[in-house]
Amino acid sequence: MSKLRMTRHRKSRLFCSCISLSAICILFLSSCKNETNKEQETSIPVITPQPLNQLTERKYTFISEPYRIVDLSFRINGPIDKFDAQNGKFYKKNELIAAIDQRDFILRYQHADAEYKQKRSEWQRIKKLYEKNNISATQYDKAEADYKLAQAAWQTSKNALADTKLTAPFDGYIQQTYVERYEDIHATEPVVQFIDISHLKIEVYVPEDLIPIIKDYHQTPICSITFDALPQDSIFPSETFLTQSVTENNISYCFTAIINNPSYSLSGGMAGTLTFKIPLTSTSSVVIVLLDEVNIQRSTGIPSREAVINATVSRTRPVLMAAATTILGMVPLLFDVVFGGMATTIIFGLSFATLLTLFVTPALYAIFYKI
Repeated sequence: MSKLRMTRHRKSRLFCSCISLSAICILFLSSCKNETNKEQETSIPVITPQPLNQLTERKYTFISEPYRIVDLSFRINGPIDKFDAQNGKFYKKNELIAAIDQRDFILRYQHADAEYKQKRSEWQRIKKLYEKNNISATQYDKAEADYKLAQAAWQTSKNALADTKLTAPFDGYIQQTYVERYEDIHATEPVVQFIDISHLKIEVYVPEDLIPIIKDYHQTPICSITFDALPQDSIFPSETFLTQSVTENNISYCFTAIINNPSYSLSGGMAGTLTFKIPLTSTSSVVIVLLDEVNIQRSTGIPSREAVINATVSRTRPVLMAAATTILGMVPLLFDVVFGGMATTIIFGLSFATLLTLFVTPALYAIFYKI
């Protein structure tokens, strides 16, 4: 009894699969017949391939970064005497941010200055005597060496006194403070993190197929930038850069865009989308999706109704070929005890999806867009 049920179950699966294959074959032959009739009725003109005068878009999300980020530090040791910086505070170029107690450095400078002036006077007197041959060359060389040593010590103390002040290297904002006032710090220890947002840096990672198009695209701009907080505004970069080798992930290239922000209305860390607008040519794009084909034909000026019909006809053969190859691959599994149910599900699901793609999808497109 169980063997009889098993045989009937296999026969039902085989019958259903034959029906699905028959339906797909009929659709495939009908599409081929229509194309054959069209070829017999119309002549085929010989044309030279021309690039399409339209653009396609590639979009990449990003998080904006400040143009420059630096950690400012002193070059000398000492306790901080002046420091009122706060996170987010704006400083103009050369404006004082922090200062170290100058008392010891002033004394060192005064001592070095007095010694420098003394050694300079002695060297000038000895130089005159040497020119008159009144002293030996050894005495002259010693006086000159002492003068240069005093000059170097004077210059060092002068630089150290100047280094007690930490000033802004450019117009920017304090991003983070690392120390507090009256704290004794060491040389090169970070005091504040300072950022420049007069420009913003946008970095995205693009695939290999986009590299030749970016390099050969000489029109400006090649991309536009939109921030999520300001979706109605499109910003164009002032400069763009592209790495000449893949990044650490070894699969993409870093594309950097610089945008001007003179009013400081934008900030670092804002999310947005960078959109490449590149020319769509017959060799740069292969259309597979049915709706993409419809949109492309409509953008070239073809009436909407004709675009839907032409796109459906042109996509019939690829869709049927993809469905038929998968279904044929599932046929041997129909008689398998373990995978028979899976094969039946895939065959019927793919057959139904093919009918939806070729008949229901174009109809819904025409309904929604009122064609």
